[in-house]
Amino acid sequence: MVPAALAQLVGHAARQDVSDSKESRAKLCTGVATSAVELLALLTGTPHRRDGCSLQPKQTELLTSLAHALLRMHTLHAAARQAAAVAAQLAPAAAAGASAAAAGPLAALNVDRSTLCTRAGQITSLMLRLVEGLQVLAITQNDRPLTTALLAALRESRLLDHAGRLALLLIEAPGPGAPAAPPATAAPAEVAKFQGHLVFYLTRTASRMGALLTAAQAVPGRVEQLMGCAPEVLMVLGAATLASADLQPYGLPYNPLPKPLAAREWLFPAVCPVALITFGSALLSDIERPNKGCEAPPAPPSRPRVPPRAVFHLVVRLLRLAGASVRASHGLIPDLATETVILDLSWSGDRRTDMATFKSLIPRADAAKVAALAVAALRAAIKRWPRAWAAEARQAWPQLLTGLRHCAELSATDATGAAEALAFLLTHAAVRLVPLPGSPPPVAFSLAQLPPVTAAALAGGVVPLLETLFRCAGDDPFGPEAALAQHILSSQPGRGSIASLLAHSPPRQAAAFIATLAKLLRKTSAGVLLLPNHDVRSTWVELAVAVMTTGVLSWPVEGPSANPPGPVDPSQPCAPLWVLALAALRLLPELSRLTREASRLRLARGPAEGSSGPGQAQPGPGSGAGPTLSAAVGTGAARREALDDVLCMWLDMLQNACAGQLYPGQHCLAGALSLRSLAEEAAAVPLLGALMELAMRPDGQMPASGPKILGYSLVCLVDTCPQQVWACGKTGPGGGTGAEAGFEPGSAWACWRPEALRGLASMLRDTEPAISEILETLAVTLRGPPTSDPGLGRGTGSAATPVDAALAALREQASTVLPACANPACVSLAGDSEAGLKLQQCGRCGRASYCCRNCQTAHWRAGHKAVCGTAVAGGVSEGAGA
Repeated sequence: MVPAALAQLVGHAARQDVSDSKESRAKLCTGVATSAVELLALLTGTPHRRDGCSLQPKQTELLTSLAHALLRMHTLHAAARQAAAVAAQLAPAAAAGASAAAAGPLAALNVDRSTLCTRAGQITSLMLRLVEGLQVLAITQNDRPLTTALLAALRESRLLDHAGRLALLLIEAPGPGAPAAPPATAAPAEVAKFQGHLVFYLTRTASRMGALLTAAQAVPGRVEQLMGCAPEVLMVLGAATLASADLQPYGLPYNPLPKPLAAREWLFPAVCPVALITFGSALLSDIERPNKGCEAPPAPPSRPRVPPRAVFHLVVRLLRLAGASVRASHGLIPDLATETVILDLSWSGDRRTDMATFKSLIPRADAAKVAALAVAALRAAIKRWPRAWAAEARQAWPQLLTGLRHCAELSATDATGAAEALAFLLTHAAVRLVPLPGSPPPVAFSLAQLPPVTAAALAGGVVPLLETLFRCAGDDPFGPEAALAQHILSSQPGRGSIASLLAHSPPRQAAAFIATLAKLLRKTSAGVLLLPNHDVRSTWVELAVAVMTTGVLSWPVEGPSANPPGPVDPSQPCAPLWVLALAALRLLPELSRLTREASRLRLARGPAEGSSGPGQAQPGPGSGAGPTLSAAVGTGAARREALDDVLCMWLDMLQNACAGQLYPGQHCLAGALSLRSLAEEAAAVPLLGALMELAMRPDGQMPASGPKILGYSLVCLVDTCPQQVWACGKTGPGGGTGAEAGFEPGSAWACWRPEALRGLASMLRDTEPAISEILETLAVTLRGPPTSDPGLGRGTGSAATPVDAALAALREQASTVLPACANPACVSLAGDSEAGLKLQQCGRCGRASYCCRNCQTAHWRAGHKAVCGTAVAGGVSEGAGA
């Protein structure tokens, strides 16, 4: 009796004419139907939302019989006819505009438009809530007959189709002379309320249709038959909800949903996320759907409901809204006059300052799901429409990276998802610039030669954005920027993509990025190069190595890259040779320091700790060219130390530089990669001493080809740079033999042990007798008294060469493109970029500029005091000037 009585009550309310002039009777029927539907929803939905609670057998039987009774009485058909009738009355009025509404079909009704829309919205939302309860019951109880009957009723009644049309027509369209976007107060409060309910239950019902079809084992293609125009309506309403939240242009003559259903959020005004989540899912499905039907063979891809470029606009806005919702927990400013909130979307340390205004946000608990759907839709859209993405990438890059940065604050899982999305974007932007294994990287010497997606990324400022990201990570190794940086730099494709984009970026942007990377290396301690589990500090070293190996060491030397004419334009992209030469000039000194310090640390630990496991190749007498370091130690350890990659880079660089086969004398990179540059800028003499000590120890983890390369490099360095090798006349290290002898700390007298030279000579005696003999002579020389000219080598170090001219020109252009702080130990990461720093000149000499007072004081104490050019009687105060 109870199921039949409830079914009759709901059916009677569904059949009550919403245009009836007797308001009291209409309210009574609607109230009864509301109570009945709420009771049904409580019985069907609530038990299944508790922790594993299920219905009792008697409850299941009662609810099943009630559901079948409702379907037999064609309750859904009656509600669908009501919605269709009201939509038919409202559609001509909407087309004619508000000025013609009084003369249209609505004039013949006995009720006004507001009452009609309120009643129709209320009864239709109640029926959709009823459908949701039946869906929950059918899916959770795995009731195949109920599922089949419900699908049949939805297909025959077309309830979702008519409900979707009604949801779009409840808000009155403006007339021809009205503004394009009427204010939210233009719609009656009751109409807006029930429209929000209607949209809410329509999206919830539509989101369960896939599971309902799966439970019935129906053909997926039948979704469109059941939904009708509901998917298009959900997209329109989702875009309307987004426009109501972020106050951005909607794209249609008016917003059909001025007041979306609000969500419970005590921190800020929030919109119900169901519409946005369904909107994101609909966008993703629309992008990925291959065919409109389910016939075989497959038909050509169907035309999407949303144009490709509009898709990119929408997903970027979704991600921005999700990021702003996460950022709102840091504080916001309410604007009571406009009923909006103002958010600070800046990055850590007040970088990338951005103030944005929103009408409402998303609850923080749902922001991650909206962001994940936006990222998935973005990736799918880029794969399907690469040309459209190339047209939109320039404007999208800053908002995308800001949204991903804020979403990374939610949790470790969300940070990983954001980092994977960023890595995908970077890889896609540089996919045609990354070299294939065994081949040199592609080059582009003009903007026309760049792929469109790469040109768009560079125009969108991807390199300055990454520089800001890395500066934030350097200041806070545990912040969201550090999580993003560590993930994208932990893979070779990510590092290679950044290196390729850096090489082709405008020289001034590239110089700023390189200066930031050099400071990050300066702040890195050598101990992190020996950690088996890499963190964000060791990734700076890996990125620098990738710039040198992916770009510098593998760059082609033939063709147009031989000698680019004229000075570079700081604002124009595609000067890759100059950028990579500058990278070598700025990064190699820091890599040399880290290599020397990490080598001493590796040698200081015991053999058990220094061993990398089975499979370690150890150099021995007669060792020649052998396997690479990755083949030698990569199989024994769970993960290689960062020092291993640095050693491989140095050996390759020394081998090519000594052989003279990398770049000709007039080449742009010749100056930065010459032995003279390595000796002057990268401290090649102490570096070779540290590498030689590693080669002498079984636990040094030097590859088998290392001794030969080291021996050849020692001989070439002595031959071409005798002044740097045998430097004398200055006080050496404090105390001991060095200070008494008067040699420089970086000379061979201080850095090359005769015993190590003799050991290296014994290793090469069989395979390289000539080099072994010279090394023996060097060992004998170093045992004698220090002198600036021991008579070894050809002594051509003082003669000017084309390489010297190339190196001098590179240094001069570098100072012109981006003036830098005069303090060589500067590690300040303030601001968004090195290009935005305001340098202040020394007030005494005017030749040195500094980024801050601390750098000026440190440089004054480090030696600028002696060369400042202005002497003050009685002494000069430290730090005076700027």
